[in-house]
Amino acid sequence: MEFVKGTGTVVLVLGREKEGVPVDIIHVLDACLEIPQLGVVRSLNVHVSGASALWKYTRQQRSQ
Repeated sequence: MEFVKGTGTVVLVLGREKEGVPVDIIHVLDACLEIPQLGVVRSLNVHVSGASALWKYTRQQRSQ
């Protein structure tokens, strides 16, 4: 999971656990992030996905 480097504002859009982010919203995004998963789990809980993404983003920003 890597984030696109940029100088603008970052907005984290979280979708529903089953359906994800609606296609019409995906089309207006500059970048899209997918969290890789192993095993038979279909999706991560939304709060787990959000926390994982924020942790990774914060870690990446601190290392720059």
